Amino acid sequence: AEALRIGGESTLDNIPIVARATAASNSGAARGKVIAVTGRASAVRPEGSYLVGTLTTDSGPVYWVTPFATRPPPATVVRFRGVFVQRFASATQSSDGQPPSLVLVGAFSQDP
Repeated sequence: AEALRIGGESTLDNIPIVARATAASNSGAARGKVIAVTGRASAVRPEGSYLVGTLTTDSGPVYWVTPFATRPPPATVVRFRGVFVQRFASATQSSDGQPPSLVLVGAFSQDP
């Protein structure tokens, strides 16, 4: 997140892009690569100098972190482009059989 803050959003343009399915099936191969997701942002909160939250998508939640102060508009579909960090399974996801969520560090895009 700090490298993105210093280098700006254009930093994401210099990182290879992978499909979201690759991150879900082979997190080792996808780690450090860019994934773009579209959904509705919720649970947005500041955490130090970053904003964190959840993006609700058709294939499950995506946790995101951004060093930029831009808050996604509530109740609208937004696009987030970020570097895949890890897969995360909460106790709720584990108990109901949902696949782990993806954790991305990046920025919101103007085009959903």
